[in-house]
Amino acid sequence: MTLFPKVQKKAQAEIDAIIGLDRLPILSDRQSLPYMEALVKELHRWFVVSNLGKLVGFMCLCLTPFETGLPHRVSEEDIHDGYYIPKGSLVFANQW
Repeated sequence: MTLFPKVQKKAQAEIDAIIGLDRLPILSDRQSLPYMEALVKELHRWFVVSNLGKLVGFMCLCLTPFETGLPHRVSEEDIHDGYYIPKGSLVFANQW
């Protein structure tokens, strides 16, 4: 947010106008905060939340396959949606 102070000010203004200064936002406030909702979705689009992932630089995800999440090894051969997956293959969950 330090790179986009106008965005941060607009988000804070929406929170202050809807929530006020007396309490923290709660889940039911979400539909009343469209700018914050869009902002959070955009942040998640830029920077995927993943276990073991690391972020290097601004908007640059420098990841190796083993840093994008915990892989799973296939214990027996399988066919999924017509694709043959040999026993012992590493499978990674889609981060998006």
